[in-house]
Amino acid sequence: MHEQDLKCSYCQEIFKTLPTTLSPCGWVICSHHINFAEIFCPICPDNHIVLRKNCLTTKNIEIKYLKYNVKDSLEKLDVKLEDMNQIKKDPEHYVNEFFGELINKIDIQRERVKLLVDNHFDEILKKAKASQSECQNRVKSNKNFNDFEYKEFKKKVETFQKTISENQISIESLTNFKNCQADIEKCFSYINELKDSLTDSKIFNITPIKYPIDNDDLFGKLLVSDKKIAENTSQDNFINEGLKPTYSHQIFPIKINQRKVIKAKRHPTTH
Repeated sequence: MHEQDLKCSYCQEIFKTLPTTLSPCGWVICSHHINFAEIFCPICPDNHIVLRKNCLTTKNIEIKYLKYNVKDSLEKLDVKLEDMNQIKKDPEHYVNEFFGELINKIDIQRERVKLLVDNHFDEILKKAKASQSECQNRVKSNKNFNDFEYKEFKKKVETFQKTISENQISIESLTNFKNCQADIEKCFSYINELKDSLTDSKIFNITPIKYPIDNDDLFGKLLVSDKKIAENTSQDNFINEGLKPTYSHQIFPIKINQRKVIKAKRHPTTH
């Protein structure tokens, strides 16, 4: 049996689903390529209309197709039996290899998360250091800061201290205390402005971590499911779609709808 006899005329691959003969042109293609009641012929240059209900299943091609599938399945079964024979000799090794791969995936994902976290904070540090450099470069041109005289303000402090050392209680002392307090507040404000000017009068901070953190959604989690149930569900889905779970969909031909050409949607790839 030559594989060339089992190649789809459209996708040029071995038939993935039951071979179907297009009518009236006679091209044989995978049945899953005909996904609508009416299509343009995907092969003939004139793009004539093909009705799915008029397409045929030729017995001799079907027999070759089924025979090829059986032969292919037997070869795969032989490989599977040999694999099982090796596992039977050392089942502990199989279990260790199985979970070794899982643990390796977990370690890889952990390193990826670490890298993401490192990259995130590296970017924050980069911005912070850039701002630090900019502020340092502006110090020399900061006239108000550079003109600040410590001794001058120290003299003001001494004046304030003399004011509060007065023990006389009078209207004049009341006024003096009020004026002294106002002057002290101005000094506070001026000194704070000078200090803030060194950091461009901006507030730099980092937002806190928002709790609770859903670690499973953020970093991934270990999923354990029954393999038989998962395989049966997968098989049911393919049976409902009329497909075999061993191939990826091809691009579907074009549907005819009231003489308007509409491209069919691509189905997701299946394995």
